[in-house]
Amino acid sequence: MAFFDRSIDLLIETHPDKDHIAGLTDVLGRYAVSYFMSPGIPGTTATSRGLDEAVQKEAGMHSFIARRGMRIHLGGEAYADVLYPDHDVSKGETNEGSIVMHVVYGKTSFMLTGDAPSDVEAHIIALDPNDRELPTTVLKVGHHGSKYSTSDAWLAALKPQIVAISAGENNSYGHPNPETIARIKNEGAQILSTMDRGTLRFVSDGQMVAVK
Repeated sequence: MAFFDRSIDLLIETHPDKDHIAGLTDVLGRYAVSYFMSPGIPGTTATSRGLDEAVQKEAGMHSFIARRGMRIHLGGEAYADVLYPDHDVSKGETNEGSIVMHVVYGKTSFMLTGDAPSDVEAHIIALDPNDRELPTTVLKVGHHGSKYSTSDAWLAALKPQIVAISAGENNSYGHPNPETIARIKNEGAQILSTMDRGTLRFVSDGQMVAVK
């Protein structure tokens, strides 16, 4: 974004874990945000409660809860479909409520999974096993490459060409897990990680995706 651009159309809280929302309160303080999407999980930590308060105070911003079936039109025939949650996740474990979105532009698409674990992946597949929109160009793996996400069934349904892993170098959780890496390699996808490359930037022209 250009330095003089002080507006954001849509801000998304995938779920209220600190490593996914810690910067959002500052974003609301510095930018005029039109829409705010969340899974509807109430804040239980100082960080999440602070974000909830900032959202309530943001003048003119429309806040809404993500639900399966919503389509966000991004312009230029690009759109983002909410695949999950499809039900009330306000009382469950935060990762279980992560928003999962499928961003589509032309013949390319991106699956964004937050920290969704494998049981959520299985639930999405079971909702519509004949869904032809699942195959995706780029998959952002769930939960930083945890062994409890990115199952064989999920990879088989998506058939990703590129798998992106967001994890800190030498992180204390051991992400990404070797079992997850093995599953991805077995699928034949290219693996790109922030640990090796820093910021990952993907550019689509609607026909193919380039890594910048």
